[in-house]
Amino acid sequence: MIAALSASVSVVEAQSASEPWRIRPAEGEVVLDGRIDEFAWEHALEVRLKWVIWPQDNVPAPVETAVRLTYDENNLYIGFRAYDPEPEAIRARYADHDQCWRDDLVGVGLDTFNDGQRSLLFVANPLGSQYDAIRTNENGETGSWDAIWHSVGTIDALGYTVEMAIPFSSLRFQRSDGDQTWGIRLNRVYPRDQRYFITATKEDRNNSCEGCQYPKMVGFEGIRPGTSLEIIPTITGIATESRDVDSMKNINSPTPEFELTQKEAQIGLTLGWGVTNSLTLNGTINPDFSTVETVAPQIDINEPFAIFYPEKRPVFTEGIDFFRTPLDLVYTRNLRDPSWGAKLTGKEGANTMAAFLTSDELTNLIIPGVESSTLVSMNSPSLASVLRYSRDFGRASKIGAIATLREGDEYFNRVAGADANIRLTGKDTITAQFLGSQTQYPSHVAEDYDQLSETFDGTALKLHYSHAERSFEACAGYDDISDGFRADLGFIPQVGYKGAHTSGRYIWYPKNGWFSRIWIGPALTARRDQRGDHLRDRVDMTMFMEGGLQSQLQTRVAREKVSYNGAEFDLTWTSFYGQMKPTSDLVVGLDFVVGDHIDYANTRPGERLHVLPSMRYFVGRRLQFALAHTFERMVVDEGELYTANITRLTAIYQLTPRTRLKAVIDGVDYRYNVDLYNDERDPRDRGLATQVLFSYRINPQTSIFAGYNDRYSGNDELGLNQSDRSVFLKVGYAWAL
Repeated sequence: MIAALSASVSVVEAQSASEPWRIRPAEGEVVLDGRIDEFAWEHALEVRLKWVIWPQDNVPAPVETAVRLTYDENNLYIGFRAYDPEPEAIRARYADHDQCWRDDLVGVGLDTFNDGQRSLLFVANPLGSQYDAIRTNENGETGSWDAIWHSVGTIDALGYTVEMAIPFSSLRFQRSDGDQTWGIRLNRVYPRDQRYFITATKEDRNNSCEGCQYPKMVGFEGIRPGTSLEIIPTITGIATESRDVDSMKNINSPTPEFELTQKEAQIGLTLGWGVTNSLTLNGTINPDFSTVETVAPQIDINEPFAIFYPEKRPVFTEGIDFFRTPLDLVYTRNLRDPSWGAKLTGKEGANTMAAFLTSDELTNLIIPGVESSTLVSMNSPSLASVLRYSRDFGRASKIGAIATLREGDEYFNRVAGADANIRLTGKDTITAQFLGSQTQYPSHVAEDYDQLSETFDGTALKLHYSHAERSFEACAGYDDISDGFRADLGFIPQVGYKGAHTSGRYIWYPKNGWFSRIWIGPALTARRDQRGDHLRDRVDMTMFMEGGLQSQLQTRVAREKVSYNGAEFDLTWTSFYGQMKPTSDLVVGLDFVVGDHIDYANTRPGERLHVLPSMRYFVGRRLQFALAHTFERMVVDEGELYTANITRLTAIYQLTPRTRLKAVIDGVDYRYNVDLYNDERDPRDRGLATQVLFSYRINPQTSIFAGYNDRYSGNDELGLNQSDRSVFLKVGYAWAL
């Protein structure tokens, strides 16, 4: 077997990087058992991974990796043989789906449309735990995409082996009677003193289009993309008890009794249908749109603009990359309680199409302004829809159009526009987007939030140029968003401004010493309102270093002049971020900001200290603990304004690759000097939330979740009292027909 591998590999290595690899159908059955010993592997395409492209720049790999590829009518098979001189140092832990990325890894990126725009990533650790994602030129890697595929891994005295079976039904590609040509990148992540990224071919850092540099793989004659029907029924049950602890006057007051406030079970149904070879229709009725996993709290004191929260709900994360544009027009956290939804995504030739339609029982939106934004919740239903189209041209360039509509009782918001991403050269890219909007708020919203009572219009323009090469990067941009622009389905927290920004950085790759990659560079920003009055001028200098112990260190010094509520503030501040792995079992991090800041509630200057230390510790292959604590303090001339503490403790026990038990504790403690505020507030605001979650996943769509949540709230007078508690169960099963 080794002799056959060596002979075959020598052929591949003799090829130029531009010559395609020929994949052959399997001669016999492939059994996924973590051992590449079936007859079918002997005549498979064989490739060696020879080059470290990150953090070093195309240097020989420190370890050997051999990869074999073959296929049958249903699956693409990939076998990785990852040799390791110290197999006892291999980092591999049983992990839930998409949670193994800290380990040793092997994987493949597939550009099935061979357009250099978008690739599907399939990655596994030495125990077979999976991570999958979508990577695009514009947005980088997005791990919210989930596919059904199979992987098995084993560790032995020579290193480890991973076998993958990727069903063609989980892929989309152009139908052809002859050969297919796909872009492909095979890779290995080797985390030791540094986190080495190893591939089969060198990468040109003077070409910023990563997907354009993928080697080509030719074959798959007669293979048809999946047009299967996937049916996923779900059953969700929840029971919640609550009590009004805010009615208590002090800690000695009688505690109210719990009352059952929610008890329901609902059946939902999600359908996935491959309408054509490359077009997929998804529909859902009565979905469970809640997120099972708790979202980490963020400090929301002294923040004039709405805070961005990541989306966790699978119904929305699936295929979200199809809807992304330079401006964030689709922020699905604004959709609170949909009753049904439908989504169409896919690509035909050079044409990419995406659309969705959702009926929401509640209407949440952001009302943006020049200096602040407000979150509004309307207790009324609305219909939300998005239509997105783009067309590829040239090499990894595209033009597109998007339209969004949200409509309810006495309310609508319409947005439409065009965008383009034009790759002038391998180093130079221009991005542009122009949008127009039309909005009508209900009379009570217009009155309560000082908005126009009649229909009003707005426009938004975004231009961006970037230049990227091996040792130097630079960019410049211009934004112009009118006072009347609204994008209620998106995340646009500020309007009524125009501004320019530019930045650059020099990069070098030391061959000796602790650090393997260092960059330093300035950035400048100038922003004015639509009348030309000053809003913000900022200049900063940033240095980033990456080196031993998988360390990443970044420091920034900034000087800015900010206008707010009729006053001007001169601010100087410094930030630092660091992370490293002192041992294979421990990850530590530190994030802090110190310097001048604005007390937005009272329009005065102050000084802020923000500190966030974190750690994650692994015990064996199944148990891990994570602890993060955020501390923030604001001081003004009159004294200390507030302190804020947020703590999150997480414990995870992975019984098997499919079975996990997770416990989370979140604590929040805000203390205010009420004498220094113009508005009324309690001197202390406290909260505590806990969750215990059991999960069993056969695949991302077939799973069982069962858990318990509770929440405590209080202040100095009330103490900390349990306000609500709930138990829930969610069961989903995927049938593929």
